[in-house]
Amino acid sequence: MRAIAALRRPFRFLIDQASRTIRRPKRIVNAPKVIAILCIRWVLLRLGERIFWAYARIPAKLHWRYADTIIAAAQLIEGSSLLDENQPKAAWRAFKRCLARSSDPFHFFMAAICLFVGMGQYQNAMALFARANALRREKAEAHGLSKSRIRFLEPIWAGSIGHLAQTDYLIKLSILEGRSPAETIIYLPPSYKIANRFLFEQWRPYYRVIEDQENLPMSLEALNSLTFDFLAPQLADGLTVSLWKIASETYRQWCSKGRGPLLTISSEVENRARSLLNGMGIPKDAWFVAMHVREAKSNKYHASLHDILNADISDYMPAIKEIVRRGGWVVRMGDPAMIPLPPAANVFDYCHSKIRADWMDIFLLAKCRFLLGTSSGPAYVPGIYGAPSILTNWWPPAQKPWHPQDIFVPKRISIGKKRILTLAQSLEEPFGYCNSLSYLKEEENAVIKNNSPQDILGAVAEMFDRLDRTVRDNDEDIDLRDRANRIYKSFDIHGMSCVSLDFLRRNPEFLG
Repeated sequence: MRAIAALRRPFRFLIDQASRTIRRPKRIVNAPKVIAILCIRWVLLRLGERIFWAYARIPAKLHWRYADTIIAAAQLIEGSSLLDENQPKAAWRAFKRCLARSSDPFHFFMAAICLFVGMGQYQNAMALFARANALRREKAEAHGLSKSRIRFLEPIWAGSIGHLAQTDYLIKLSILEGRSPAETIIYLPPSYKIANRFLFEQWRPYYRVIEDQENLPMSLEALNSLTFDFLAPQLADGLTVSLWKIASETYRQWCSKGRGPLLTISSEVENRARSLLNGMGIPKDAWFVAMHVREAKSNKYHASLHDILNADISDYMPAIKEIVRRGGWVVRMGDPAMIPLPPAANVFDYCHSKIRADWMDIFLLAKCRFLLGTSSGPAYVPGIYGAPSILTNWWPPAQKPWHPQDIFVPKRISIGKKRILTLAQSLEEPFGYCNSLSYLKEEENAVIKNNSPQDILGAVAEMFDRLDRTVRDNDEDIDLRDRANRIYKSFDIHGMSCVSLDFLRRNPEFLG
């Protein structure tokens, strides 16, 4: 993909000219159509080997018939590359050209991501997601599968630790609907890299895992028509909903029935983990807080597009000191590319240690007293084991965290140098869902403000009060929370987590 991105600019003109030539072959003076076809082939060879070879296998007499499909694929690559480079407006122009030629659900899915994440256009994005699902349903009907109860999961559900954790809502939704595990199929080719094998294996009893294409119950093409989309699935009634909305509703219904976590950590795993941690200096009976603060260096792909999710580890130092002062340990999680922490008592920089492992990652997130985290994959793990979290520097604003045991602190939005948006204003388009700092700055003159050290420390103190049950909310605090919840509900946002009371008390203008 990086090679494609490097070649994108010099070939953009050629792609456009080839497209125009297909529509008006007379543009080529004294040259047969085959020259145009050869030009397109030459461009596509440099845009992607897979596309070229798929094209090359088509008999020459059919090349003209498939030109739209080929050019749409090239424009999809161009749009994806531009979005990866955090140029959502330019990416959208490429996606629009692609959609004008395409009826491929995946093309509509990618274009919707551009609108949703890149430009914060929630309503328009949902319309494209709905179109992608409608195209899938048409294909399902063509395969005679319109009444099938199968939900087909693409590999994206296992592609990151956050996606694996978000499988929790899908499994719970299926249970609430009375579906059997066999009715949900995930197909993972042997070459596919699963983000966390330990967590994936914990999910195995709850759906049907197929790793050999020969074992699929029907053709892959037919199964793809039954795809349960990761970001915007289509429900049994035909309605397309966002991941965040259906997950919120599922967790609310699950909790109302008094149901607890599906997953647990075995005593064998816990004993093994405690022994390793003891070897790192953490007593076996010590309690600890897991901490994960997302950094720019920790993600190789579309990094600049998601810079908005990052935070500064130095802002967490007062909170770390408070946890240690109360007798706990801080276990800092992540990957070796992250900035090392300075040595300190009762602080274990696990992400730079020799005991890092997929199963240890899950143990730490599942058995911590709470997670002190940010908007990143690990933030979704504690809740599926029933552990609470403090979710700081939370973004985007309209994705209110799901679990009732969690506290979160949103980032603030300032317009120019004078105006800071209220909660209601931050939930409107494009702020509610946009992840592109450059787009928000260019279009809205918006600057995103990270949580202060006091914001983070206040939320930590509140979590300790909750866990120790030392303080009860007074009428003023209850009113603050109720006002915030009413604003979220007015935008049809129903996550059960609460905004930090300390944050609301010190920022009364936030609620308007």
